Amino acid sequence: MTVSDGTVASGTINNVSWEIYDRDESNGNTTRVLEFTGSGQITSNPWTDVDGTNYRDTIQEILIGEGITAISDYIFKDSAELVTVQLPSTITTLADGVFRNSPNLITINLGNITAIGSTSTNRKDNVEAHGTFSNCTSLASVDLSNVKTVGAGAFYQCTALTQAIMPNGENFGIYAFKGCSSLTTVEIGKFKSFTRTQDSSDQYACSYAFYICQALTTVTITGSGNANKAIIGNTFMYCNSLNKVVLSDDIHAIYNNAFSKCKNLSIYIPEGCELYQGAFGGVWNGTSSSAITDSEYVNTIYLKGTGPTISSSYDGVFGGFQDGQVKIYYLNAYASSYSGINWNSKFEVHAVDAFPEP
Repeated sequence: MTVSDGTVASGTINNVSWEIYDRDESNGNTTRVLEFTGSGQITSNPWTDVDGTNYRDTIQEILIGEGITAISDYIFKDSAELVTVQLPSTITTLADGVFRNSPNLITINLGNITAIGSTSTNRKDNVEAHGTFSNCTSLASVDLSNVKTVGAGAFYQCTALTQAIMPNGENFGIYAFKGCSSLTTVEIGKFKSFTRTQDSSDQYACSYAFYICQALTTVTITGSGNANKAIIGNTFMYCNSLNKVVLSDDIHAIYNNAFSKCKNLSIYIPEGCELYQGAFGGVWNGTSSSAITDSEYVNTIYLKGTGPTISSSYDGVFGGFQDGQVKIYYLNAYASSYSGINWNSKFEVHAVDAFPEP
């Protein structure tokens, strides 16, 4: 039905009222809007076969009023024309898959959001189907300042996203930002954990949280003060542009392939942090690391204090590197801790009085 006030369709879902209407803009264009008012949870979308018509691919803007507290999983997925979403302050968490596959979504206010999706999903197969914003390829900027939890595949293949600044960020699901090819900066302020994939544990655990983020240059991870925090395997694998990583001193381990195939990495390693075989360098397959044949691959490693704990050998930790491709720096004040190490030809070792500012 279409009436003179611009209303296309309307109705009620439990305690939530909805209306689809056309809004005239000052530039002469018309915007198709879906607006919700009321209280409680949006439990189903109203555009499927309303009066025999499916409005999903016509909605350009979603407005959700104050008093509405939640949106059920996958409600607004596959919204082909959706550009703008306005959330109320009464919604503080977003469920899995809510806006996935909405390729034209540009603007959504997330300033009050503390959790985006669930970290409980640990299966690698079809993880993108669960991501709250997976494949939202026009989403370039989001406010993550209050977000504590980023669920599995939450921003999977959000290829326009440029920054993930999370001063309150704590927990991250698998593939959380996988394939965000424009992402340049990551800041995590209260880090606790990366979720492991279902088929992995201990040193073989995999996260893929920032896997193949090929424009990523800077990562800063500050811990929450809790013990037993680790950079899980494959977390930053194939981040070819990553050149600056600063980790807080409470990071206790860096697992296999965590930083594999990072071309010009510069990283500060906390004292006592355990480094597992194949953490850096070529791709570790469980037995050995693939060779780094590109001479432009050079990793610069700053070892804090008395140095890390090595699970196998320095040679194994930096597997696949060739002569001179790993530059090691440690402080003269701790020189005695490094005097017995047999550095082979892949390492260029320097004792210095002070490190450059990270």
